[in-house]
Amino acid sequence: MENKVYDNIIDWIEKVSKSIEKSKVTVYLNGEIDGYLASKLACKIFGKENVLNVIIPCYSSEDYIVESTSFSKDNEIMFNIIGIKHIYDSIMEKDIDDDNDELEENFKIEILNYIRNSIIESTAIKNKSMIFNFKKISYDLYQFQIIFKNKYIGFDNLNYSQFLEDRDLEKFYKILQ
Repeated sequence: MENKVYDNIIDWIEKVSKSIEKSKVTVYLNGEIDGYLASKLACKIFGKENVLNVIIPCYSSEDYIVESTSFSKDNEIMFNIIGIKHIYDSIMEKDIDDDNDELEENFKIEILNYIRNSIIESTAIKNKSMIFNFKKISYDLYQFQIIFKNKYIGFDNLNYSQFLEDRDLEKFYKILQ
């Protein structure tokens, strides 16, 4: 993949941020390369003093918390750890259809995602910032998004060159090092 694609993403981010008049960014670190890349991009464009990484553990591995905190500290980026286990547990106390394990598992995932998204959006509103996110489109394909006031802003003219595969995320991350 050429650097031109990466430059296009950076140019697009700068254009959108100017149009919505925001220069602060909230990033959810999910423990994967996409969260770290979004954070690095935000720092490159807006400066690390304008970036807040949010770490939201809920029955997460200790590695997730340690890696996400270490990433933030090593890159001198502000971060918040917001535990949601108590919220999730209180919702899950309600009985759901025990006869359908797949439905129950999907319900649990949806509830967890809803809680996380609500916290990320609330944090961004509180900090008067936009949210950077790489949305997973398929198994190994991502699209970069900016979220502002609960609205998703995608690329202006979508085409394949604006989507990144897993291996492209790794390359982009290395370019930003």
